[in-house]
Amino acid sequence: MNHLVELHCSDIIINKQPMNQEKAEDYADLMVAPVPARFPPILVRLSPEGPVLVDGRHRLAAHKLLGRSTIKARVTL
Repeated sequence: MNHLVELHCSDIIINKQPMNQEKAEDYADLMVAPVPARFPPILVRLSPEGPVLVDGRHRLAAHKLLGRSTIKARVTL
């Protein structure tokens, strides 16, 4: 299974992935530019506790910086 869904940012579990704040801020700037950059969906895997982030730490952080409550994600098992 690998399908695209819209997830609440606050529901995504982040497992100690390093995050560069400057990079997240740059992504946020690009997301709201006059011609917004297009980023791929983040990647999460399902666990009993909820969706766990596999790839996309900076994209998720940028969404949170912008006050967005949801993000597109590819879900794998």
